[in-house]
Amino acid sequence: MYRFKGIINDVSKPETITHKAGEFQKQKVLLTDTSNNFDNVYQFEVFGEENITILKDKLKVNKHVLIDFYIKSREWQGKYYYSLVIKSVLNTEDNIQADPF
Repeated sequence: MYRFKGIINDVSKPETITHKAGEFQKQKVLLTDTSNNFDNVYQFEVFGEENITILKDKLKVNKHVLIDFYIKSREWQGKYYYSLVIKSVLNTEDNIQADPF
């Protein structure tokens, strides 16, 4: 498990993905890293309708957040693809000017 703090830039609408194992929901969240001066932006994902519902009030644009996430990898046609998946939101702060963490 990894930890990340940043500002939420964008939260997509949940999308339904159809897979051979069934259907599931996924939501994308863009975060800007606030731990350095480079303004790196990372795309995180939230999987599952239940997780999306639980986190919807905490994932708002312009909020400072501290999250726990994990890295998920999968192989397709000999290449590996990675996703950063949000496990939980530990803290949120509404004021974009302050860096409370």
